Amino acid sequence: MTAILLILFAAGIAITQTASNPKQVTLNWLRLGGIIAISMLTVSATAMIILNHININQIATTLAPAIILSATQLTLAQLAKPNPQRIAAALTAIACTLTALHWLPIIGTQQTITTWHFAIALPLSAALLGGYLMVMLLGHAYLTQGHQMTQKPFLHLTIILAIILLARTIASITLATLPYFQNTTSPFAPTSANDVWHFTMIIARFAVGILIPAVFTYMVYHCVRRRANQSATGILYVAGVLIILGEGAAIALWNATALPF
Repeated sequence: MTAILLILFAAGIAITQTASNPKQVTLNWLRLGGIIAISMLTVSATAMIILNHININQIATTLAPAIILSATQLTLAQLAKPNPQRIAAALTAIACTLTALHWLPIIGTQQTITTWHFAIALPLSAALLGGYLMVMLLGHAYLTQGHQMTQKPFLHLTIILAIILLARTIASITLATLPYFQNTTSPFAPTSANDVWHFTMIIARFAVGILIPAVFTYMVYHCVRRRANQSATGILYVAGVLIILGEGAAIALWNATALPF
């Protein structure tokens, strides 16, 4: 499932690039995001081929469009074309999300998934993963190139992260947790022998991956408002690590239960 995580990272980077006003941030930051996204997509494709989860032809028809679009975004950012690169980033986000949705039943759970549930969960998961990474890197950009930007894009993206985190929480509870406890005929119901593992992962998913990052995001918001960008960047680094752990736990639960935790 690591390949899915990497694709979601690339999708989230593209979502953040789309949500950012390219005239308010530095082109170096947009280029860095494109380089990271292409690297993650390439590693994901290589891992899939090595592990024999998917063949070259399937890579060409599913992941190749995302890689091409990501490379296009990077090229346009390099050519200082801010608005066209934003369009390319939006298309990259869509392509990456569709690829993850297509690959999930192939390399993950052997159970039947409810596609529309994951069509909601995957973009939110991607936005959190790529969002926290890119906003943290934006904080670093303020430390080195802060004279080129106002505080507005940093504050804007922090608020968006908070909204996405709230949406992700609501989606996880309504689409995954409630059916998990209500479906008493499921092998993954609370009477199952897998309870200890499941409950541990659920606690990790919500406590480590949502609750603590929510507190940190609130702290970041106040730091950014006070122009304490170095403090905000450090907090975002820790919050980003917790988001990765939380989404990793969610992916493990996807694989075990076919529910979009």
